[in-house]
Amino acid sequence: MEKFFSIIIPVHNAESKIKKTLNSIIAQSINDYECIIMDGESTDKTLDFINDYVNKYPNIKCFSQRDSGIYDAMNNGVERATGKYVIFMGAGDVLFDNNVLECVMRQIKCNSRKDVYYGYVMYDYEGKLEKYDKRINCMYTILVRPVSHQAIFSGRNVFDKVKFDCHYRVAADQDWIIQVYKNKVKIQYLNTPIVIYDTMGVSSSEKGKIEGTNEIKESQRRQYPIRAKIHKILATIKNGKI
Repeated sequence: MEKFFSIIIPVHNAESKIKKTLNSIIAQSINDYECIIMDGESTDKTLDFINDYVNKYPNIKCFSQRDSGIYDAMNNGVERATGKYVIFMGAGDVLFDNNVLECVMRQIKCNSRKDVYYGYVMYDYEGKLEKYDKRINCMYTILVRPVSHQAIFSGRNVFDKVKFDCHYRVAADQDWIIQVYKNKVKIQYLNTPIVIYDTMGVSSSEKGKIEGTNEIKESQRRQYPIRAKIHKILATIKNGKI
């Protein structure tokens, strides 16, 4: 029987983080989900910990195989998914509370004409939570305002049109959002906290932020070249360089 949600978690050597992520999932008030863990051939105890959950909870599955990075693993996870809506989490991320999936399911069923639904995440800075809430709209195509993929529930069929472009190492998720918007996929914002975000991921490092910004700008130039040129000219004028 098809589950309502497919939760896909790409992992590699995440023994110190994976337990709290899985614990937040199994604590949910509903069971209408499958959890698909895509392990990139971890060499620590990650798989041992995961297998403890797999053996205990039938809706948790794990596949260990070589991949070319996080977004390749996410694409592979989608191919194995059977749920109606897909969400991606990283090892270390936790669902905001025990009712997140139930709350999102209720909102989707009340407005089922959309293809992608998204809320917002909370950043955890040493125990202090900070709201991070950005929107997907026309401004998203010209400004660097990343929307956390951990806050997005996408219809699985959307990936038949747009997959993650793995030549982006850090911001393939943002490129995916830009392409989804360009393809006029129906998107609905939910004013709901989804995930407490692990700020120790690749994209959160200073190097990752710079690389991610450059990749987002490249995606914007590829998908919306005219808008990108106009925005660059206006920014130059605003900065007094013309």
